[in-house]
Amino acid sequence: MRGKILMFIDPSHDSWILGGTFKRIYELNTKMYSYPKQISSFRSINLIKTFFYVLLAEVGRKKIIFSSITPLQNYSKIAKTNLTKKVLLFTHFDGEISKNLIELLNKVDLILVYSRNQLIEFVKLGVLTKIQVITGAIEIELFDSLSDSQQIKVAWIGTAASRKNPQLLLRAAVEHPELNFKILGRNWHTSPYWEKLSSLDNVEYCEINKPISSQDLKDCSHLLMLSRVEGGPMTLLEALAAGLIPVCTNTGIVEDVLSETGYLSQIITNLEDFEEVGYALKRSFSYAHRQSAAKIARSYSFQRLEKLISVEISKL
Repeated sequence: MRGKILMFIDPSHDSWILGGTFKRIYELNTKMYSYPKQISSFRSINLIKTFFYVLLAEVGRKKIIFSSITPLQNYSKIAKTNLTKKVLLFTHFDGEISKNLIELLNKVDLILVYSRNQLIEFVKLGVLTKIQVITGAIEIELFDSLSDSQQIKVAWIGTAASRKNPQLLLRAAVEHPELNFKILGRNWHTSPYWEKLSSLDNVEYCEINKPISSQDLKDCSHLLMLSRVEGGPMTLLEALAAGLIPVCTNTGIVEDVLSETGYLSQIITNLEDFEEVGYALKRSFSYAHRQSAAKIARSYSFQRLEKLISVEISKL
């Protein structure tokens, strides 16, 4: 194994979170990694580039890190040899994990996951590959202050993807007209929820066109996240770093992080019980508690993440 470690991403990741994560890791260690390259499907106009990158990796017997299952699958359809060392960053998968997918996971050399729950699930499913929990990272430089909201204002960060249960956000807003909500989202106006959202007087919408910072959340007191499936989300760490009180379903990194920050009571156990959601949204914590939680969240830097990943890959 010679030369730099190759970083392969899916084209859809280039301007979104996973692509940004790989670019930050590259920037922090340009001597170890090559700039992230896109691995496309057979139907893509970038197929010729994909063939070139696969050939480069196999002939050079490279170490590779993939940003998700998709570029790994596309790579494996082309590469018929097994001359490389493969590392997969696995954040989440919405749906049933098939036997074929398990077989593919067992062909890589290392799987990096964000949560202990994902590690446990993979072991139960029969994944034999070495798995390492790395959690994730946020741009800690963007979080230099704590929320100073004097009233309850509930933040919702993210798209209107079905796995995030956006309909439950709107239900919470309808059932709690005394509370104010702020959505920091992307392309909600193209979703089937836009008309309903626009009709609610207690919901403010802000289109995200840059990384979230403490300034975006300074007028909020709580974070509401009712997702069915999450890889992180890193938005949970961002909200904690800004001093918000979380109200979350137990998915992704939630249990790990809320246990560490002292917010386990804020995990929603029954999505049908909106009284539980209401109680959690109205529950307060001391400034000292929020400050301590923010300090923990801010420890999840990209410098930390890059070091963890580099150490694990170096062992291969």
